[in-house]
Amino acid sequence: MDLKACRSFLAIIEAGSMNKAAAQLNMTQPTISRQIAKLEEDLGVSLFDRQAKSLHVTREGLLFARRAREMMELEQKTITELQSFDETLSGELTIGCGEYAATSTLVRVAAQFHDIHPGVSIRFITGDSSQIRELIEHGVVDVGLFMHPCCLDGLKSICWKQREVWGAVMPADHPLANRRVITAADLRKEDLILPYRPEIRSSVVKWLGMKEDDARRAGSSSLASTCALMVLNNIGIALTCIGVPAYRRPDLKTIPLEPAETSCLSLAWKERFPKPPLLEVFLDYVFSLSLTCSCTEETECTGCEDETDILAKN
Repeated sequence: MDLKACRSFLAIIEAGSMNKAAAQLNMTQPTISRQIAKLEEDLGVSLFDRQAKSLHVTREGLLFARRAREMMELEQKTITELQSFDETLSGELTIGCGEYAATSTLVRVAAQFHDIHPGVSIRFITGDSSQIRELIEHGVVDVGLFMHPCCLDGLKSICWKQREVWGAVMPADHPLANRRVITAADLRKEDLILPYRPEIRSSVVKWLGMKEDDARRAGSSSLASTCALMVLNNIGIALTCIGVPAYRRPDLKTIPLEPAETSCLSLAWKERFPKPPLLEVFLDYVFSLSLTCSCTEETECTGCEDETDILAKN
């Protein structure tokens, strides 16, 4: 596939027309038109719906735009990796993760790594496990932090020593806000904001001791910041990981669950040979901080800790 044609295709979307895109790329309109026609022929689909005075991206074009951006990122990452086999460590390290308490630890590790290797830039991408895994498989993300249960088949992974502790997040003036712990019985008649991921939601509903259809599900959110706003607007009590920065505000109260509910995490990456120098050096640095353990089963972790500031112990 012609990467120059992919670059032209993305330029058309961003500019809104072939003429504007051609001007930005210092090309003629017929040249860029021929590139797109050849690209559509290679792909076997129409990327644009051409009308008299307008150009609209088709459904297939929208999907291809997403993949084309990934290819452009992968092209740049490949060039950077090839140029990184020298003595000076440089390039961009891309880390994918969800919004966990452990994310704060991971960001601080990345910051320390950047201090040691100032030629390295750090990029974080936030998403759920399926999104981050897809980006790792496509080479856009170097390494990701995942919450179990999740599928990591095909990836190299190691258990992250810090467990996520679950709790209930509610407005500071809620009648339950003065409790030391929250039990399933406390939540029987409460509207609940449950986890976005189905597999995580199932674990939480199991802790509640009921079927998912019987829970008073008021909503869900994939972002902690949005979930906090949902709680503040009295949509419901959120069952979520405590220690997440978005919930550290005076108008919210976070209370742990009783019995305690925790989730294990794993650090995962795509095993490649030779391993890109930047990824190899970063992983070696993480391992040197004793932030991972040798657990083979996330359901039987023996080396993990319910600790929100594990980095401070090293």
